[in-house]
Amino acid sequence: MNQHAILFIALCLVQAQSTPLLRLPEEQVKLGSGDNPEPTPFTVQLKNVKNAEYFGVISIGTPPQEFRVQFNTGTADTRIQSIMCLNVFPGCQNHRSYSSWLSKTYTKNGTPFSIDLVFIEEKGFISQDVLNVAGISIPDQLFVEVVKKQGPIYDLVGFDGVLGLAYPEKSLSSVTSVFDNIMASKQLPSNIFSFFLNGNRLSPLGGELMLGGTNPDYYDGDLHYVSVTKKGYWQILVDRIQTDDGYTMCSEGCQAAVLTGTATINGPSKDIAAIHRIIGAFPLDGQKHSVDCRSVPRLPEITFYLGGKEFTLAGKDYILMERMEKGLVCLSTFMALDVTPGYSEWALGVPFIRRFYTVFDRDNDRVGFAPVKKPVKPPKPGAL
Repeated sequence: MNQHAILFIALCLVQAQSTPLLRLPEEQVKLGSGDNPEPTPFTVQLKNVKNAEYFGVISIGTPPQEFRVQFNTGTADTRIQSIMCLNVFPGCQNHRSYSSWLSKTYTKNGTPFSIDLVFIEEKGFISQDVLNVAGISIPDQLFVEVVKKQGPIYDLVGFDGVLGLAYPEKSLSSVTSVFDNIMASKQLPSNIFSFFLNGNRLSPLGGELMLGGTNPDYYDGDLHYVSVTKKGYWQILVDRIQTDDGYTMCSEGCQAAVLTGTATINGPSKDIAAIHRIIGAFPLDGQKHSVDCRSVPRLPEITFYLGGKEFTLAGKDYILMERMEKGLVCLSTFMALDVTPGYSEWALGVPFIRRFYTVFDRDNDRVGFAPVKKPVKPPKPGAL
């Protein structure tokens, strides 16, 4: 997750620590046990907080300790708050913590771990324990116990940690990721995972992560695939980006990372400034821009061309409505981020994935997209 997206989340979200946990599936499949001779996909139902934050539940340890995690394609590491994360750090408050001494399957590792960016700082160490996601039990998963968290995001978000779904190249801890361990176990019918992020805040179904397959209940037509151009992030080539009045960006092609943990769509500052000028956005404090809420139905469409196919966002897709001290505010989810050419100049975050069902395919190193089906079916009774 890039620093601008982190700041945006910190400014836009309210505390969600009172949100009840989603229930884990009762059935557990142990890796390599042979209990699942005909692999089938597994699903995690996601909670939607203000159309910007989506998380699901995993467990670690024996007996299981449950945690709300963001399933993040921007990192390969799994990081969970430790019981040793002191309340002197505001980011350590109001979140569930892992207690190694309560687990019979814990194994000490202790390798130090740290992240130090402009807006966040994390310190911790590697631990090993059984981890369960979507009913799949991974016996000896290495993960980060976080003992220090500082930054504006931590005391605002509703999740307790992050489960990384990027390529191994994006691991700062240099340990095998959860999904790579699942792939090695051959428990899935195919080594893919897919996201549906519901844009309806009032729906009891916030979204779904499917491991090993796709769910046609949530998308229309066929999936359109684009090859990964650089492993690490799920980085793809964008042919060009165009507004419906003809303004063109990325005219000679550009790189974009598809990021489930980023609440914004990020791009070069000159292009984001042009978009804000075209949609009539005006600056608020920090990196935020806003539009007149009455104008949202009339805002121009913005189209991303991926592998020769059009993927169009309307105003309602890229504007986030938030209630602030001044009343209802309509925020642009476009945010400036300048990076070295050849890398991910653009980040297609949550606003894009809410509009397009997204499939991450490790078997073929590609990302698939299809329009989200509306309306979507509600979850089965008792699933949340």
